[in-house]
Amino acid sequence: MKKRSKLGWVGLAIATLLLLATLNYLDVKFFDKLNPFSKSETPKSEAVTNIDLERPVSEVAKDLAGGADLAEPISPEVQARIERYKAIAGAGENQELVNEPETSTEERIARMQAAMVGAESALANVEASFAEVEGLQAEYTEGLEQVEANAAEAMDAISELNQAKAAKLKAGADAGDLEDQYWLAMYYTIKDDDSYDPSSAVLYFLDAAQKGHEPAIGGLLYSLKALDLSDGEQKEILNWLKYSADQGRADSQFALSRIHKGDITADIERDDKLWAKWAKKSAQNGYAKGEMEYGRGLKNGVLIKKDLKESITWLTKAAEQGNVFAQNELGHSYYMGIGVPEDTAQGILWFKKAALAGDKTAQASLANIGISWE
Repeated sequence: MKKRSKLGWVGLAIATLLLLATLNYLDVKFFDKLNPFSKSETPKSEAVTNIDLERPVSEVAKDLAGGADLAEPISPEVQARIERYKAIAGAGENQELVNEPETSTEERIARMQAAMVGAESALANVEASFAEVEGLQAEYTEGLEQVEANAAEAMDAISELNQAKAAKLKAGADAGDLEDQYWLAMYYTIKDDDSYDPSSAVLYFLDAAQKGHEPAIGGLLYSLKALDLSDGEQKEILNWLKYSADQGRADSQFALSRIHKGDITADIERDDKLWAKWAKKSAQNGYAKGEMEYGRGLKNGVLIKKDLKESITWLTKAAEQGNVFAQNELGHSYYMGIGVPEDTAQGILWFKKAALAGDKTAQASLANIGISWE
């Protein structure tokens, strides 16, 4: 047999020491295992150290309640797990009991289990609350559906009423009634309804306007500004307004002045000379809206050279005819001394006339100076 070198014996000794140290670290009773006469121990139930740390809290709690032993000493992993139980278990008195430091391991586990019961009870209460909320949500949803159903029913009823009224208006309009023609045309301008028919609206507005119905002129301006007209329909309106204005019709002259301001239809740009021409003609023909339009233009000096003194002349004419916009402008002129000597009493007088007629600007002006208009 080959003799070992000193170096070989040293290596074997080091290996043996390392093995013994490892066995000692693992807490294995090495010699007891080799001794067949050593005293056998009663097998214990599964220790907490063997419980999977990723298992749900409720399952681990059941294992503990079933008598699972807590290995001694408690490993850092188990201690961390218990701390996790404590964090999740609940609040209040049970939580405080779990946190008591000077208690045995078994008592801590028992109290932790009690906390778990409290947590489960709290969870049941939360689930009941959620069920109640879901019930309320269901009631709300059902109520909302009922409201929507009622709204739809109401809209259907309104639509039926409008259709019935439209049929009556059409009968009158076709018989030549100007008011019925005007209101039927207005009915056809409603965009959010099945009645929307811009071509029919233009037809009846034009028919009423040609027969002298003044509000129908406003209907034609509205049609140009807001309705989806074809080029032919737009041209038809403009041609008729120009024709009737040339014939001396004051309301058509006023309509042309508004169109040439450039804010009615994108197809016609602002033209200061044409605005002044038609506004002045309308004013000279005694049309209150034309007098107000021309007078305000002279006061502001935007579309025409400013002439404050002449602006008072035309605004006064319009105001005396009951035009609330002119009354408000005149009140402002007198109160501030614009184009006339300052006259607070006269300014307030015209403000009050406009306010009583429903002009919001005049009402606000009086409120700003602390005067009641009612």
